[in-house]
Amino acid sequence: MNEPMTHYTFLVFHQDYEAFLRRLREVGLLHIATPRKEHFPGNDEWFEAKRISTQLNRTLSEMKLAVEDAHFAEPQGDAPLDAVLDEWAVLRERCLSLERHIASLDTDIKKMEPWGDFNQTSIEGLRQAGWKVGFWETPSKNWQSRWQKEYYATIIYSNKKKLYFVTFAHTDEEVDLRGADKVRILPSPTSTMIMLQTKAKDDLKKLRNQMGDFALTYGKVVERQAQEARDRLNLCQLLLSTPTVCNDSVMMLAGWVPSLRKNEMDTWLEGQEAVVWFTREHREGERYPVLFHHTWSHWLYLHTVHYFRLAFDRRYRMSARFQGRSKYKPFC
Repeated sequence: MNEPMTHYTFLVFHQDYEAFLRRLREVGLLHIATPRKEHFPGNDEWFEAKRISTQLNRTLSEMKLAVEDAHFAEPQGDAPLDAVLDEWAVLRERCLSLERHIASLDTDIKKMEPWGDFNQTSIEGLRQAGWKVGFWETPSKNWQSRWQKEYYATIIYSNKKKLYFVTFAHTDEEVDLRGADKVRILPSPTSTMIMLQTKAKDDLKKLRNQMGDFALTYGKVVERQAQEARDRLNLCQLLLSTPTVCNDSVMMLAGWVPSLRKNEMDTWLEGQEAVVWFTREHREGERYPVLFHHTWSHWLYLHTVHYFRLAFDRRYRMSARFQGRSKYKPFC
């Protein structure tokens, strides 16, 4: 069976390179490589790695939350990352827009709740007939009964703290109600806004289901790229943490260690001076050295295959000799 592998990246001084390399081979480092000088990043590369890593981590967090609303979708492991991010940004913006719209309608509904549902056409008819309708609110203690006689004030709604009422006056008549505040009434009746809010909530639910399916389908793509971005950012931080004056005397090594020996490697590295290292697990689809772990079952499998191969080759040679066969034909 194949043993899992862990990737290591090292920074070591030139004078310690040979001894360090020999010890790495003894510990079990495989496929040792020395990256070229141009692989050392600068500040601009670090900022770009930071930006990409932050963007992917935020998107991945959003997708993990959205998966809860998924209906059914098949995960897809390969897709252009830019296309996935662009589509997700569109879905997220639509979701935020609907949430803002629902919140705005909720505020308007609460504002119009004391006035109930009325017909705006009737108010327009009164205005054309020479009457103007005023909408007012006032603390209960400021209510004056004379308003009923002077402006035909009619209470629409009341609670322990406030009174909500309307007045009727001629168009050229000035209405002076000290202690009361005039209310601006929205053109849409309450029932219409409730209907619009219900529709917006239904649309938001469908959109979240769509986002959940999308996250379930392409979440692995973003997760893999986010891991690569984190690894690249960590590596940039590792390299930039080395003093600039040492750039010409520092070498970078990379290789693989069986994960079962990771603790042994880490223990040895902690005892080394002037060595900096960075580890990561292998990524999906990445090529890495294969180390077979020979168990007793694997030994039995190899010997069994070898035995049957010898028996098959002997039978094939005898059959070819007596039947004149020059090419392989399967035996029944």
